[in-house]
Amino acid sequence: MGFRKIIGFGGNSFVISLPKTWITSLGLKKGDLVSINEDDEHVLRVMPENVKPTKQKTEITLEFIDIPHLKAQLVYAYISNYDTITIVGNNLDKQISDIRKEVQNFVALEIMNYTEKTVVLKDFLNINEIAVYEIIRKIDRLILLMADDVKQILNGDKSADLYEQIEQKEIDINKLCNLIFKVSKLSFNPVDRNILKLTLDDVFYYWEMASFLEKFADQVKRVPRYFKKIPLDEQLTKTFNKLMEHYSMAMKGNFTKNINLGSQVMVNKVKLFEECDTHSNRLPKEYSQVIEKFNLMNTHVGNLGKVLLKLSKTT
Repeated sequence: MGFRKIIGFGGNSFVISLPKTWITSLGLKKGDLVSINEDDEHVLRVMPENVKPTKQKTEITLEFIDIPHLKAQLVYAYISNYDTITIVGNNLDKQISDIRKEVQNFVALEIMNYTEKTVVLKDFLNINEIAVYEIIRKIDRLILLMADDVKQILNGDKSADLYEQIEQKEIDINKLCNLIFKVSKLSFNPVDRNILKLTLDDVFYYWEMASFLEKFADQVKRVPRYFKKIPLDEQLTKTFNKLMEHYSMAMKGNFTKNINLGSQVMVNKVKLFEECDTHSNRLPKEYSQVIEKFNLMNTHVGNLGKVLLKLSKTT
């Protein structure tokens, strides 16, 4: 945007002009308030106050084929921030219970009305109420709770309730991850990005964090399934516990912006891959899928460490 000359104003203040393109892109006008904050490197950030979100009224029509197809279509429409989603098909009133279950997997998305041939959904998300960092915190807590359920199964408790609780926690994690993807897309607009109090670097950082957290949680969920058919193994249980400690270190590094913890995650990743190789050599092939899930968990934790090293401002 070029250079600006500092102009003296009175005895104690100085003035610089703001670029017209910046004013226009944010929808600002004379008399609007802006906040000015200085960071540790003496860089000033100018942010508008009390600016309304720029979300446009956009609509999309989805052709109903079956529930699995609808699930994928809703993810696209939701993350793409369509204001109104209309599902069209035949006998939709008989499918409404299953459709409602899918809609409940998205924050602030609601069914407005339905008929035999259409179901109309409305997005009521208010980004003024969204704090992306807190959503990441919630996802982390859910993953730790899910891991506690898995540990109970690995210690011999195979009650059906535990498996159901794991499935529900994973649904909640996916729901929150989709919310992060949704607001991240909104944040490419500078007005919405300022409302969410994010920088462009933050947008990429949180997108990658959510992506790897979602993938990690998916692998954690899958681990106990295999032990319905194969005997428990004490050494595998110990490795699972180490993987969760590994995960906690990566998340602590991200939450505290500690580059040393991020580096340690990369070192531990190599050791855990070697430990998984040891299990592959000593256990029969029936355990190969469990070990594969452990390796994928390890990979995703390593990626969480990389996110810290690549995209986060560290201390």
